[in-house]
Amino acid sequence: MSSRRCLRILTLALVLAGFSGCTTTPKSSAVVHVLVSAQGMVTYFGEQFIADQLPSRLDRTAVAKSQEIRVHLEDVHNKRLMAQIYNGLQAKGYVHVLFQDAPRAVSEVVGEPASRTETPAENNATSAPKH
Repeated sequence: MSSRRCLRILTLALVLAGFSGCTTTPKSSAVVHVLVSAQGMVTYFGEQFIADQLPSRLDRTAVAKSQEIRVHLEDVHNKRLMAQIYNGLQAKGYVHVLFQDAPRAVSEVVGEPASRTETPAENNATSAPKH
């Protein structure tokens, strides 16, 4: 077999190996975050709807069945709501469902540090009483 023919066969094999890798779809590593209020209202992509509609909304937005879904609950003690959401997602084939506390709002003040201010008690202790 000539070296030119070996090179062609090797090139063809590499090209076919590359194309076969492109036919598989990689697992998505993105995590889907869903916020659920204490009353059972779901917020997903800026839209609000009842918890029963969550599986169909995930289907419409092409969320893969293997993707991790994090459900952030305002009321983590509401076991009935957790079961309702979990059972609905499991019935549609979503297998990676995690429940977490809803994130709390955090504010950060940026700027120069504040100077120490005296409290009213300190003011009274250092000043003489006025008559």
